[in-house]
Amino acid sequence: MVLHSGIVPGARHEAGEEPAAETARAGAGEIEACLHYEGAENLGPDPSALEELYGEVLRSLGLVWSRPNAYGHGVPFRFPSTPDTGPGLTDAGRELVRECNRLGVLVDLSHLNEKDFWDVAGLTEAPLVATHAGAHALCPASRNLTGRRLDAIRDSDGMVGVNFAAGFLRPDGCDDEDTPLEEIARHWTTWSRGSA
Repeated sequence: MVLHSGIVPGARHEAGEEPAAETARAGAGEIEACLHYEGAENLGPDPSALEELYGEVLRSLGLVWSRPNAYGHGVPFRFPSTPDTGPGLTDAGRELVRECNRLGVLVDLSHLNEKDFWDVAGLTEAPLVATHAGAHALCPASRNLTGRRLDAIRDSDGMVGVNFAAGFLRPDGCDDEDTPLEEIARHWTTWSRGSA
């Protein structure tokens, strides 16, 4: 099995290569993977470092990990809680979103607070993506997505991946290892029907 860097639509590629050509190189039976950073702290306070990391195959970036950094404020883990927990993106965060768009790096909305989310939604030219989240209507954890945010993701032709951590799935917020798979299905079903 061979791993290849992931392909992000609109991204720059080696020697002007089109994304379809890079994808075709992967071949049948091989795994496509991409490098993702959950939290942009390792960029330091200057978004210009993104270009170098892009050259080293970074294709997906979460701006924060549930705590403040140079780019935004994140959403702390609270239950029950609203995701409206603080200010939005910093100036450096806005610049980083624009740089991600220029390079074709996916901006992961997971771990963003309410204001961070809407700042990204207002800036990005790409579909909105949350790689791992739950529906706030089903589990009122601070980092789960409200119906309004889920609608914005849908309307942008984006996507949401389910967070498998029980504390973000269960209505009681308990991190119970015996949580049934039906809890995951409830989130998926809620998203597929529209607003949650």
